[in-house]
Amino acid sequence: MKKTKKRIVTRSLLYILGAFLFVNSSVLLFASNVHTGIFAEFIFGAAFLLCAIFFDRFLDKTPMWLKYLCVAVCTIICAATLFLLSHGVADTANYDEDVLIVLGAGVNGTQVGENLRRRLDSAIDYLEKNPDAYIAVSGGQGYQEEISEALAMEEYLLSKGVLKDKIIKEDKASSTYENFVFTKKILDEKFGEGYTLCFTTNEFHIYRAQKIAKKAGFDKITHIHAPTKATTIVSNGIRECLAVIKYALIKK
Repeated sequence: MKKTKKRIVTRSLLYILGAFLFVNSSVLLFASNVHTGIFAEFIFGAAFLLCAIFFDRFLDKTPMWLKYLCVAVCTIICAATLFLLSHGVADTANYDEDVLIVLGAGVNGTQVGENLRRRLDSAIDYLEKNPDAYIAVSGGQGYQEEISEALAMEEYLLSKGVLKDKIIKEDKASSTYENFVFTKKILDEKFGEGYTLCFTTNEFHIYRAQKIAKKAGFDKITHIHAPTKATTIVSNGIRECLAVIKYALIKK
């Protein structure tokens, strides 16, 4: 009896989790720029639904090692995502830095996407506390984008009342590493040596961005986070876990 009840609960959880991931990722596929995290969430959702639909066959026919592997993969992804989020919310800014770098993210046509808007809003909040700082926006033009991320960011900041002479624009970067490298070149030419830096990005991205900043030559750099929209945490978390693994392998 207990075994039957346990199976019912497990199957129900698979239905609920699978349905949420499947529907949520399907909406994101049409509502935002497509990336690997959204596809991965879609696949996980479909897999959980299939496991629920063919639950008895899955339990009876699937080798035990494969069941443990599936549980281990899901556990590692959840734990890694929680670590990235908890690490990212611990801001280190002093609010006396000379420049705040806003790392680029998706642009929908000519409009900043949700993650990028939140990064820019955190930059505006930072500027209110440190009005002497410059804001460096960094990001080139990518797939599904009609203008560069840097230009979209500049236009957004201007629409919010930020002065144009407070904005430094880098519009060639196509990765986080290039964000820092290309921006550093511009800042070195403008300020020389001794300027201080902070950067902002979504909390899930802070961990990797810190390491990349040091790789790019920023030995001392603080950060503030931008909160991630709840419905995109899963897809962004999966995407960032893959990106961290990639960075660990190639260090770039």
